[in-house]
Amino acid sequence: MTDKSKIQKDSIGLERRSFLRMGLMSTAAISWVPSLAKGKDNSLATGNVNRKDISIQIEGAGSLNKALQICADIYPKNRISDILSFTNKSGYRMTVSPAGADVNGYPVAICMCPDLTFGMLGSRFVANRDYLDTFRGHLNQLPRNMRLNGKFFVNEDFLSGADRVLTQVMYPIWIWEIYLATGDIKLLEFHHEPLQRCLKYIESRTSPEGIVNQVDADDWQYSEGADWVDWCPERMEGSTCVYHTWYVRALECCVNIFRTLEDKKSETMCAERRKLQFDVLNKYFWNGKAYWDNLNFQGEKVGRFWCDSQIWPIAYGYSSKEQASTIFQRIDGSPEVFEGVPLRWCAPIAPGDEDPRYAADGKYGANMCPDLRQYSWFGRLGSGDILARYRLGQQDHALKLVLRFGEIV
Repeated sequence: MTDKSKIQKDSIGLERRSFLRMGLMSTAAISWVPSLAKGKDNSLATGNVNRKDISIQIEGAGSLNKALQICADIYPKNRISDILSFTNKSGYRMTVSPAGADVNGYPVAICMCPDLTFGMLGSRFVANRDYLDTFRGHLNQLPRNMRLNGKFFVNEDFLSGADRVLTQVMYPIWIWEIYLATGDIKLLEFHHEPLQRCLKYIESRTSPEGIVNQVDADDWQYSEGADWVDWCPERMEGSTCVYHTWYVRALECCVNIFRTLEDKKSETMCAERRKLQFDVLNKYFWNGKAYWDNLNFQGEKVGRFWCDSQIWPIAYGYSSKEQASTIFQRIDGSPEVFEGVPLRWCAPIAPGDEDPRYAADGKYGANMCPDLRQYSWFGRLGSGDILARYRLGQQDHALKLVLRFGEIV
Protein backbone atom coordinates (compact mmCIF):
# COMPACT_ATOMS: atom_id res chain seq x y z
CA MET A 1 0.00 0.00 0.00
CA THR A 2 1.38 3.40 -0.97
CA ASP A 3 1.75 6.17 1.59
CA LYS A 4 -1.03 8.11 -0.16
CA SER A 5 -3.37 5.10 -0.08
CA LYS A 6 -2.63 4.55 3.59
CA ILE A 7 -3.35 8.20 4.39
CA GLN A 8 -6.65 8.02 2.51
CA LYS A 9 -7.61 4.77 4.28
CA ASP A 10 -6.71 6.18 7.69
CA SER A 11 -8.68 9.33 6.87
CA ILE A 12 -11.78 7.32 5.94
CA GLY A 13 -11.49 5.46 9.23
CA LEU A 14 -11.19 8.71 11.16
CA GLU A 15 -14.17 10.19 9.35
CA ARG A 16 -16.27 7.13 10.12
CA ARG A 17 -15.36 7.25 13.82
CA SER A 18 -16.16 10.97 13.97
CA PHE A 19 -19.54 10.44 12.35
CA LEU A 20 -20.26 7.39 14.53
CA ARG A 21 -19.77 9.46 17.64
CA MET A 22 -21.75 12.45 16.45
CA GLY A 23 -24.57 10.19 15.30
CA LEU A 24 -24.62 8.32 18.58
CA MET A 25 -24.63 11.58 20.53
CA SER A 26 -27.74 12.79 18.75
CA THR A 27 -29.47 9.42 19.06
CA ALA A 28 -28.80 8.94 22.73
CA ALA A 29 -29.80 12.52 23.44
CA ILE A 30 -33.08 12.31 21.55
CA SER A 31 -33.89 8.97 23.15
CA TRP A 32 -32.93 10.36 26.53
CA VAL A 33 -35.37 13.24 26.27
CA PRO A 34 -38.68 12.02 24.76
CA SER A 35 -40.26 15.50 24.93
CA LEU A 36 -37.91 16.85 22.29
CA ALA A 37 -38.27 13.75 20.13
CA LYS A 38 -41.96 14.64 20.00
CA GLY A 39 -41.20 18.19 18.88
CA LYS A 40 -42.20 19.90 22.11
CA ASP A 41 -40.53 22.93 23.64
CA ASN A 42 -38.26 22.06 26.52
CA SER A 43 -36.28 23.66 29.29
CA LEU A 44 -32.94 22.11 28.33
CA ALA A 45 -32.05 25.21 26.33
CA THR A 46 -31.32 26.95 29.63
CA GLY A 47 -28.33 24.64 30.02
CA ASN A 48 -26.76 25.95 26.83
CA VAL A 49 -24.69 28.67 28.44
CA ASN A 50 -21.49 30.26 27.24
CA ARG A 51 -18.36 28.79 28.78
CA LYS A 52 -14.71 29.64 28.35
CA ASP A 53 -13.79 25.96 28.19
CA ILE A 54 -14.90 24.28 24.94
CA SER A 55 -14.78 20.78 26.43
CA ILE A 56 -17.96 18.89 27.22
CA GLN A 57 -18.49 17.03 30.47
CA ILE A 58 -21.35 14.55 30.87
CA GLU A 59 -22.31 14.24 34.53
CA GLY A 60 -22.75 10.83 36.13
CA ALA A 61 -21.00 7.47 35.97
CA GLY A 62 -23.71 5.30 34.40
CA SER A 63 -23.22 3.32 31.21
CA LEU A 64 -25.40 5.67 29.17
CA ASN A 65 -23.52 8.73 30.42
CA LYS A 66 -20.24 7.00 29.59
CA ALA A 67 -21.46 6.39 26.04
CA LEU A 68 -22.56 10.02 25.79
CA GLN A 69 -19.15 11.22 27.00
CA ILE A 70 -17.39 9.16 24.33
CA CYS A 71 -19.55 10.85 21.71
CA ALA A 72 -19.32 14.33 23.20
CA ASP A 73 -15.53 14.18 23.05
CA ILE A 74 -15.69 14.41 19.25
CA TYR A 75 -17.21 17.90 19.24
CA PRO A 76 -14.02 19.80 20.19
CA LYS A 77 -12.04 17.84 17.59
CA ASN A 78 -14.54 18.62 14.83
CA ARG A 79 -14.83 22.34 15.61
CA ILE A 80 -12.01 24.01 13.71
CA SER A 81 -10.86 27.42 12.55
CA ASP A 82 -9.44 27.54 9.04
CA ILE A 83 -9.58 29.43 5.75
CA LEU A 84 -13.29 28.65 5.34
CA SER A 85 -14.38 29.64 8.83
CA PHE A 86 -15.12 33.19 7.67
CA THR A 87 -18.53 31.87 6.56
CA ASN A 88 -19.48 31.34 10.21
CA LYS A 89 -19.95 34.24 12.62
CA SER A 90 -18.60 32.07 15.42
CA GLY A 91 -15.20 32.10 13.70
CA TYR A 92 -15.24 28.31 13.60
CA ARG A 93 -16.96 25.61 11.60
CA MET A 94 -17.96 22.04 12.27
CA THR A 95 -16.41 19.40 10.04
CA VAL A 96 -17.19 15.81 9.15
CA SER A 97 -13.59 14.87 9.86
CA PRO A 98 -10.87 16.92 11.55
CA ALA A 99 -8.19 15.25 9.42
CA GLY A 100 -8.00 18.21 7.04
CA ALA A 101 -8.75 18.82 3.38
CA ASP A 102 -5.27 17.78 2.29
CA VAL A 103 -5.90 14.30 3.66
CA ASN A 104 -9.56 13.39 3.38
CA GLY A 105 -10.34 15.15 0.13
CA TYR A 106 -13.18 17.28 1.55
CA PRO A 107 -12.10 20.91 1.23
CA VAL A 108 -15.45 22.07 2.55
CA ALA A 109 -16.77 19.03 4.42
CA ILE A 110 -20.07 20.81 5.02
CA CYS A 111 -22.03 17.58 4.67
CA MET A 112 -25.18 19.25 5.98
CA CYS A 113 -26.98 16.07 5.13
CA PRO A 114 -26.75 13.94 6.96
CA ASP A 115 -23.45 14.28 8.76
CA LEU A 116 -23.72 17.69 10.41
CA THR A 117 -27.45 17.24 10.92
CA PHE A 118 -26.84 14.49 13.45
CA GLY A 119 -24.13 16.53 15.11
CA MET A 120 -26.48 19.52 15.33
CA LEU A 121 -29.18 17.41 16.98
CA GLY A 122 -26.73 16.26 19.64
CA SER A 123 -25.35 19.76 20.26
CA ARG A 124 -28.69 20.92 21.67
CA PHE A 125 -28.08 18.81 24.77
CA VAL A 126 -24.52 19.70 25.70
CA ALA A 127 -23.94 22.35 28.32
CA ASN A 128 -21.77 24.46 26.07
CA ARG A 129 -23.34 27.04 23.80
CA ASP A 130 -20.26 27.32 21.55
CA TYR A 131 -21.19 24.24 19.55
CA LEU A 132 -24.82 25.13 19.08
CA ASP A 133 -23.77 28.63 17.99
CA THR A 134 -21.40 27.12 15.42
CA PHE A 135 -24.15 24.95 13.97
CA ARG A 136 -26.41 27.99 13.91
CA GLY A 137 -23.74 29.76 11.87
CA HIS A 138 -23.91 26.96 9.29
CA LEU A 139 -27.68 27.32 9.16
CA ASN A 140 -27.58 31.08 8.68
CA GLN A 141 -25.13 30.67 5.80
CA LEU A 142 -27.46 28.35 3.88
CA PRO A 143 -29.70 31.03 2.26
CA ARG A 144 -26.57 32.37 0.54
CA ASN A 145 -26.38 28.99 -1.21
CA MET A 146 -29.94 29.15 -2.51
CA ARG A 147 -30.97 30.18 -6.00
CA LEU A 148 -33.76 32.70 -6.48
CA ASN A 149 -36.13 29.85 -7.36
CA GLY A 150 -35.49 28.29 -3.95
CA LYS A 151 -33.16 25.49 -5.04
CA PHE A 152 -30.02 24.90 -3.01
CA PHE A 153 -27.08 24.48 -5.34
CA VAL A 154 -24.83 21.54 -4.68
CA ASN A 155 -21.03 21.12 -4.74
CA GLU A 156 -20.47 23.43 -7.67
CA ASP A 157 -17.07 24.74 -6.67
CA PHE A 158 -16.29 22.96 -3.37
CA LEU A 159 -16.02 26.32 -1.62
CA SER A 160 -19.74 26.93 -1.38
CA GLY A 161 -23.00 25.15 -1.89
CA ALA A 162 -25.39 23.17 0.27
CA ASP A 163 -23.53 19.88 -0.18
CA ARG A 164 -26.39 17.41 -0.73
CA VAL A 165 -29.78 17.38 -2.43
CA LEU A 166 -31.39 16.35 0.86
CA THR A 167 -30.47 19.78 2.27
CA GLN A 168 -33.70 20.93 0.62
CA VAL A 169 -35.72 19.11 3.31
CA MET A 170 -33.14 19.22 6.10
CA TYR A 171 -33.09 23.03 6.06
CA PRO A 172 -36.56 23.43 7.67
CA ILE A 173 -35.65 20.84 10.31
CA TRP A 174 -32.52 22.76 11.28
CA ILE A 175 -34.52 25.97 11.67
CA TRP A 176 -37.08 24.46 14.02
CA GLU A 177 -34.69 22.32 16.06
CA ILE A 178 -32.26 25.16 16.71
CA TYR A 179 -35.18 27.42 17.60
CA LEU A 180 -36.31 24.83 20.16
CA ALA A 181 -32.85 24.94 21.69
CA THR A 182 -32.59 28.74 21.78
CA GLY A 183 -36.09 30.20 21.81
CA ASP A 184 -34.80 33.03 19.62
CA ILE A 185 -37.67 34.29 17.45
CA LYS A 186 -35.18 36.30 15.36
CA LEU A 187 -33.90 33.01 13.98
CA LEU A 188 -37.34 32.20 12.56
CA GLU A 189 -37.79 35.72 11.22
CA PHE A 190 -34.40 35.60 9.45
CA HIS A 191 -35.30 32.35 7.64
CA HIS A 192 -38.98 33.14 6.99
CA GLU A 193 -38.67 34.22 3.36
CA PRO A 194 -35.89 31.78 2.34
CA LEU A 195 -37.93 28.93 3.81
CA GLN A 196 -40.93 29.89 1.69
CA ARG A 197 -38.74 29.82 -1.43
CA CYS A 198 -37.28 26.48 -0.41
CA LEU A 199 -40.74 24.93 -0.12
CA LYS A 200 -41.88 26.52 -3.39
CA TYR A 201 -39.04 24.83 -5.24
CA ILE A 202 -39.88 21.41 -3.77
CA GLU A 203 -43.49 21.88 -4.85
CA SER A 204 -42.31 22.71 -8.38
CA ARG A 205 -40.69 19.28 -8.48
CA THR A 206 -43.75 17.46 -7.11
CA SER A 207 -46.24 15.47 -9.19
CA PRO A 208 -50.03 15.83 -8.73
CA GLU A 209 -49.87 12.58 -6.73
CA GLY A 210 -47.35 14.12 -4.34
CA ILE A 211 -44.21 12.31 -5.54
CA VAL A 212 -41.10 14.50 -5.52
CA ASN A 213 -38.32 14.08 -8.08
CA GLN A 214 -35.50 16.55 -7.46
CA VAL A 215 -32.91 14.73 -9.55
CA ASP A 216 -33.66 13.64 -13.11
CA ALA A 217 -32.17 10.53 -14.72
CA ASP A 218 -28.40 10.83 -15.14
CA ASP A 219 -28.48 14.46 -13.98
CA TRP A 220 -26.18 14.07 -11.00
CA GLN A 221 -22.58 13.83 -9.91
CA TYR A 222 -21.06 11.74 -7.16
CA SER A 223 -21.31 13.35 -3.73
CA GLU A 224 -24.79 14.81 -4.38
CA GLY A 225 -27.30 12.04 -3.75
CA ALA A 226 -31.05 12.23 -4.20
CA ASP A 227 -31.13 11.50 -0.48
CA TRP A 228 -28.07 10.97 1.73
CA VAL A 229 -26.15 8.10 0.17
CA ASP A 230 -23.80 9.75 -2.29
CA TRP A 231 -22.03 6.84 -3.98
CA CYS A 232 -24.82 4.55 -5.24
CA PRO A 233 -26.62 5.50 -8.49
CA GLU A 234 -29.85 3.92 -7.22
CA ARG A 235 -29.99 6.71 -4.67
CA MET A 236 -28.52 9.49 -6.75
CA GLU A 237 -31.67 10.20 -8.76
CA GLY A 238 -35.39 9.55 -8.83
CA SER A 239 -37.85 9.54 -5.92
CA THR A 240 -36.49 7.87 -2.80
CA CYS A 241 -38.29 6.81 0.35
CA VAL A 242 -35.67 8.48 2.52
CA TYR A 243 -36.26 11.86 0.88
CA HIS A 244 -40.05 11.58 1.25
CA THR A 245 -39.84 10.43 4.87
CA TRP A 246 -37.74 13.41 5.87
CA TYR A 247 -39.94 15.69 3.79
CA VAL A 248 -42.90 14.74 5.98
CA ARG A 249 -40.80 15.56 9.03
CA ALA A 250 -39.72 18.86 7.46
CA LEU A 251 -43.33 19.85 6.82
CA GLU A 252 -44.20 19.13 10.45
CA CYS A 253 -41.42 21.51 11.45
CA CYS A 254 -42.69 24.09 8.94
CA VAL A 255 -46.18 23.99 10.44
CA ASN A 256 -44.65 24.85 13.82
CA ILE A 257 -42.40 27.54 12.36
CA PHE A 258 -45.18 29.37 10.52
CA ARG A 259 -47.56 28.99 13.44
CA THR A 260 -44.98 30.63 15.71
CA LEU A 261 -44.52 33.42 13.15
CA GLU A 262 -48.32 33.80 12.91
CA ASP A 263 -48.18 33.16 9.15
CA LYS A 264 -51.53 31.41 8.91
CA LYS A 265 -51.50 31.02 5.12
CA SER A 266 -48.14 29.23 5.08
CA GLU A 267 -49.07 27.17 8.12
CA THR A 268 -52.24 25.89 6.42
CA MET A 269 -50.36 25.15 3.20
CA CYS A 270 -47.75 23.08 5.03
CA ALA A 271 -50.37 21.21 7.04
CA GLU A 272 -52.14 20.21 3.82
CA ARG A 273 -48.88 19.19 2.17
CA ARG A 274 -47.87 17.20 5.21
CA LYS A 275 -51.07 15.16 5.00
CA LEU A 276 -50.51 14.50 1.29
CA GLN A 277 -46.91 13.43 1.83
CA PHE A 278 -47.84 11.17 4.73
CA ASP A 279 -50.34 9.44 2.46
CA VAL A 280 -47.68 9.10 -0.28
CA LEU A 281 -45.59 6.88 2.01
CA ASN A 282 -48.45 4.44 2.47
CA LYS A 283 -50.03 4.62 -0.96
CA TYR A 284 -46.96 4.58 -3.20
CA PHE A 285 -43.94 3.45 -1.19
CA TRP A 286 -45.41 0.65 0.93
CA ASN A 287 -45.58 -2.57 -1.10
CA GLY A 288 -47.09 -4.87 1.50
CA LYS A 289 -43.79 -6.23 2.79
CA ALA A 290 -41.52 -3.20 2.93
CA TYR A 291 -41.09 0.31 1.57
CA TRP A 292 -39.87 0.73 -1.98
CA ASP A 293 -36.47 2.38 -1.81
CA ASN A 294 -36.90 4.34 -5.03
CA LEU A 295 -40.03 4.74 -7.16
CA ASN A 296 -38.23 5.90 -10.27
CA PHE A 297 -34.66 4.88 -10.90
CA GLN A 298 -34.17 4.83 -14.66
CA GLY A 299 -37.93 4.26 -14.95
CA GLU A 300 -37.97 1.32 -12.52
CA LYS A 301 -38.82 0.73 -8.87
CA VAL A 302 -36.03 -0.36 -6.55
CA GLY A 303 -36.62 -2.65 -3.57
CA ARG A 304 -33.27 -3.47 -1.95
CA PHE A 305 -34.57 -3.16 1.62
CA TRP A 306 -32.30 -0.27 2.48
CA CYS A 307 -32.42 -0.06 6.25
CA ASP A 308 -32.91 3.70 6.35
CA SER A 309 -35.88 3.43 3.97
CA GLN A 310 -37.51 1.05 6.43
CA ILE A 311 -36.62 2.31 9.90
CA TRP A 312 -37.00 6.09 9.64
CA PRO A 313 -40.75 5.92 8.86
CA ILE A 314 -41.05 3.83 12.03
CA ALA A 315 -38.83 6.16 14.07
CA TYR A 316 -40.97 9.18 13.15
CA GLY A 317 -44.26 7.37 13.77
CA TYR A 318 -45.36 7.21 10.13
CA SER A 319 -45.63 3.40 9.95
CA SER A 320 -48.53 1.40 11.31
CA LYS A 321 -47.91 -1.27 13.95
CA GLU A 322 -48.40 -3.93 11.30
CA GLN A 323 -45.89 -2.30 8.95
CA ALA A 324 -43.33 -1.90 11.72
CA SER A 325 -43.78 -5.51 12.80
CA THR A 326 -43.25 -6.77 9.25
CA ILE A 327 -40.06 -4.73 8.86
CA PHE A 328 -38.53 -5.71 12.18
CA GLN A 329 -39.31 -9.38 11.65
CA ARG A 330 -36.90 -9.25 8.74
CA ILE A 331 -34.29 -7.19 10.57
CA ASP A 332 -34.46 -9.32 13.71
CA GLY A 333 -34.15 -12.45 11.60
CA SER A 334 -30.63 -11.39 10.55
CA PRO A 335 -29.23 -9.13 13.29
CA GLU A 336 -25.65 -9.88 12.26
CA VAL A 337 -26.46 -8.29 8.90
CA PHE A 338 -28.76 -5.39 9.72
CA GLU A 339 -27.26 -4.50 13.10
CA GLY A 340 -23.72 -5.54 12.29
CA VAL A 341 -20.66 -3.35 12.13
CA PRO A 342 -20.40 -1.62 9.78
CA LEU A 343 -24.13 -1.63 9.23
CA ARG A 344 -25.42 -2.67 5.84
CA TRP A 345 -27.41 -0.16 3.86
CA CYS A 346 -29.46 -2.89 2.23
CA ALA A 347 -30.13 -6.60 2.37
CA PRO A 348 -27.24 -8.69 0.98
CA ILE A 349 -27.24 -8.77 -2.80
CA ALA A 350 -26.77 -12.23 -4.26
CA PRO A 351 -24.36 -12.28 -7.25
CA GLY A 352 -27.13 -13.29 -9.61
CA ASP A 353 -29.37 -10.47 -8.40
CA GLU A 354 -26.89 -7.64 -8.84
CA ASP A 355 -27.78 -5.00 -11.40
CA PRO A 356 -25.53 -5.64 -14.44
CA ARG A 357 -24.97 -1.89 -14.72
CA TYR A 358 -22.66 -2.26 -11.71
CA ALA A 359 -20.43 -4.79 -13.45
CA ALA A 360 -16.92 -3.73 -14.44
CA ASP A 361 -18.04 -3.15 -18.02
CA GLY A 362 -21.45 -1.73 -17.07
CA LYS A 363 -22.75 1.83 -17.04
CA TYR A 364 -21.59 2.46 -13.47
CA GLY A 365 -18.63 0.08 -13.41
CA ALA A 366 -15.97 2.72 -13.82
CA ASN A 367 -17.07 5.09 -11.07
CA MET A 368 -18.86 3.07 -8.40
CA CYS A 369 -17.37 2.44 -4.95
CA PRO A 370 -17.42 -1.36 -4.61
CA ASP A 371 -16.20 -1.38 -1.00
CA LEU A 372 -19.13 0.85 0.00
CA ARG A 373 -21.78 -0.85 -2.10
CA GLN A 374 -23.48 -2.73 0.73
CA TYR A 375 -22.64 -0.58 3.73
CA SER A 376 -23.41 2.69 5.44
CA TRP A 377 -22.56 4.43 8.72
CA PHE A 378 -24.14 4.30 12.13
CA GLY A 379 -25.58 7.82 11.98
CA ARG A 380 -27.96 6.92 9.16
CA LEU A 381 -28.97 3.42 10.16
CA GLY A 382 -28.11 2.86 13.80
CA SER A 383 -29.70 6.04 15.07
CA GLY A 384 -32.87 5.36 13.12
CA ASP A 385 -32.91 1.78 14.39
CA ILE A 386 -32.52 2.93 17.99
CA LEU A 387 -35.23 5.59 17.72
CA ALA A 388 -37.56 3.12 15.99
CA ARG A 389 -37.03 0.66 18.85
CA TYR A 390 -37.87 3.35 21.38
CA ARG A 391 -40.94 4.29 19.34
CA LEU A 392 -42.19 0.70 19.59
CA GLY A 393 -41.45 0.44 23.31
CA GLN A 394 -38.37 -1.78 22.85
CA GLN A 395 -36.32 0.24 25.34
CA ASP A 396 -34.00 -2.59 26.35
CA HIS A 397 -33.05 -3.35 22.76
CA ALA A 398 -32.54 0.35 22.02
CA LEU A 399 -30.33 0.93 25.06
CA LYS A 400 -28.32 -2.18 24.22
CA LEU A 401 -27.58 -0.71 20.79
CA VAL A 402 -26.63 2.67 22.27
CA LEU A 403 -24.16 1.06 24.67
CA ARG A 404 -22.83 -1.26 22.00
CA PHE A 405 -21.98 1.59 19.69
CA GLY A 406 -20.51 3.47 22.61
CA GLU A 407 -18.07 0.59 23.07
CA ILE A 408 -17.25 0.42 19.36
CA VAL A 409 -16.40 4.08 18.89
